[in-house]
Amino acid sequence: MEQPRVVIESLHAGKTRVLHVIDELSAGGAEKMLILAANGFIERGYEIGVVTLIKPGVMAETLSPKIVFYSLSRAFRFDLTSLLHLNRIARKYDVVHVHLKHTLKFVFLSWLLRPYKAKILLHDHSGEVLISHKNVYPFIMRWWIKGIYYLGVSKELTQWALTNYQIKLEHSFNLPNVISAEPFQLASGMEKLNVDCIQLVLVSNFRAIKNLEFSIRLVRFLNEHRGIKVHLTIYGQPVEKATHVSIINLIEKLKLSDSITLDSTKNNVVPFLKQFDMAIHCSFAETGPLCLLECMSVGLPFLTINRGHVPLDIRGVFDEMVIDNFSLENWADRIRILYDRREQYKQALRDFFNQNYSADTYYNKLNFVYSKILEKNVY
Repeated sequence: MEQPRVVIESLHAGKTRVLHVIDELSAGGAEKMLILAANGFIERGYEIGVVTLIKPGVMAETLSPKIVFYSLSRAFRFDLTSLLHLNRIARKYDVVHVHLKHTLKFVFLSWLLRPYKAKILLHDHSGEVLISHKNVYPFIMRWWIKGIYYLGVSKELTQWALTNYQIKLEHSFNLPNVISAEPFQLASGMEKLNVDCIQLVLVSNFRAIKNLEFSIRLVRFLNEHRGIKVHLTIYGQPVEKATHVSIINLIEKLKLSDSITLDSTKNNVVPFLKQFDMAIHCSFAETGPLCLLECMSVGLPFLTINRGHVPLDIRGVFDEMVIDNFSLENWADRIRILYDRREQYKQALRDFFNQNYSADTYYNKLNFVYSKILEKNVY
């Protein structure tokens, strides 16, 4: 059973104070970006707090021990005790940095109880609205959202928010994802996987928007229609239980149990990526995605649908790794090409990653965002 970290209530005077808020620190992209920002800024002289609304989550232990950590253990959506607790915490900070759109709803309810002076920044990590075009907030929130600040992880997402949330241009910012690269090696005793077939990996939590069904059908197509023997490992958490069950059922229906492995035991997949020949990513909507940065950091070639800022970034450099459709035939052809060239990509991908996705650049840009938010003449 998870035990929340002991909370140190004292805050240092004279430092910029930022409170990160999220439902829980599970193994996902938004959660990893929160941890990267929180750990980085605590070392850069900021006073940092992190609130999880429901429970700490498996990634909470990776937060710096210098960070003030709160877990509200919210019992239900409109838990008054948790709303009041969040209100009291938020009043101690200069910026309330809210991660994910659904988290903002609870922050709004807390703010309504007794409005606090802290500037509110919505950090939008999810690109689902680019597919659904649905404003997820009720009418009562829309007047309030116009006055907060917005940080999108892709230009397309930020533009959508400007149009649909009517946020002021000077209140909106764009900040693409990065990861902190570490010199991961294969874990002790871990060897490359079966060399008799192409070893594919897909990193994604189980959600309908991630289009995992396509990856399952792609494995069957490669094995049965192209005579290319492949094995796919999917690393991800069963966030949507129904999606997880449907994928398991599809694997059984297509008799692919020997060709596909589902693994929800890894919170950090990077040390395991070098076991594979290449990665695939086939989500309907994306903003990053973070998993492609993880692949680049270890020199693992990948084939991805053209969703998010990473496929856009690599256009003109690794064109063959980006595909514009969900044709099984086209994916199969491209996988064959990339597999045959896989060795030549390794160093080139690592070099591109090091040149374009520096954590220091990320910190500098986010520091600029905080500075603009806290300018006295910005309303």
